[in-house]
Amino acid sequence: MSASEATSSVRPLPVARFLGLLLNVLCVLVGVRFLLILVGANVDQPIVAFLISFTDPISAPFEGVFEQPADDAGILPIDLGALLGIGALQLAAAFIRIVARRARELE
Repeated sequence: MSASEATSSVRPLPVARFLGLLLNVLCVLVGVRFLLILVGANVDQPIVAFLISFTDPISAPFEGVFEQPADDAGILPIDLGALLGIGALQLAAAFIRIVARRARELE
């Protein structure tokens, strides 16, 4: 195998690169959501409300997986759904990278 063939075999497919980028951007947005909720951002502010509503489809399936402490317990609110959503997005991105790598190897 020549050097150019070896180099081209490790590059992911363009669609996989786009999907990986999209999933990474979503991870960052969900991470910002997690931080905003953690520090108690005002959800009445338009940008915070938009970010939370935009990332709800990612974190909503994971809401209620773990029991949250009561609000009056004096504990910072932790959005576990967002953390699990980030994990799911990272797993999806890893799966896409693996599939793209295997597809390149078969070419």
